[in-house]
Amino acid sequence: MREEQDEQAREIEIRDALEATRRGAELTRKLLSFARRADLRPTVLDLNRIVSQTRDWSERVLPANIRIETSLTAGLWPVEADRASTENAILNLILNARDAMPRGGTMTIETANMRISREYIEERHESFEPGRYVMLAISDTGEGIPPELLDKVIEPFFSTKANGSGSGLGLSMVDGFMRQSGGYVRIYSEPGVGTTVKLYFRAARAELKAEEPAEARRVEPTQKGLTVLVAEDEPKVMEVVTRMLTRAGYGVLQAESGDRALELFRQHRDEIDIVLT
Repeated sequence: MREEQDEQAREIEIRDALEATRRGAELTRKLLSFARRADLRPTVLDLNRIVSQTRDWSERVLPANIRIETSLTAGLWPVEADRASTENAILNLILNARDAMPRGGTMTIETANMRISREYIEERHESFEPGRYVMLAISDTGEGIPPELLDKVIEPFFSTKANGSGSGLGLSMVDGFMRQSGGYVRIYSEPGVGTTVKLYFRAARAELKAEEPAEARRVEPTQKGLTVLVAEDEPKVMEVVTRMLTRAGYGVLQAESGDRALELFRQHRDEIDIVLT
């Protein structure tokens, strides 16, 4: 009798586990579909300028034992991309690099012009389209990623962080944005040495216009009224990001963990326009 009850209990647990897996897979598909159909508003951008501006305010949320170095190519080609999504992608990579160096280290941000030929693509078995690209790379001197996990880090909800730390959506959202923008993400890592994430943006055909002075810029965004779900386990980062979004006119839902982000997404899926992690 007891064995039959145990067997029934196990069957119920298995059914519940399978149902939870099915729901998780469905949510993953919806999130990725959402990420790759985002309402992007591409403009011609100077990545060097964006990196410099992002570095200025991101240093406030980095510990004192992490040093930032930049190597920005002069005469960098302009790119055509959504400004807010580009800034979000850079911020995600900066935070990932920070988390990879809990004992401190060096973070390097670099840019470069690249002409990718068909021969280059064939030699390296790449899936690029040949043409002109602008490469933006962020490197850390952390512990690196084991080779067997390297192909998984862009998968949604995959994270090498401790349970409850981070949502596991950061790199998959960056990858979705880059694909939708006609670009690519490549990750290189060596255990004990560090990790480099490279973003390849298509170079723009249009010329870069002079940017207006900061005090003359329009503060109100073109997408005012949208709701942003912010998933971030670092209180200082959450505070800075929330303040920036609120000032720009966005509504903000705060999630301090991946589990909380999923809960809020289920509760407000019809209201959420952007996921920032």
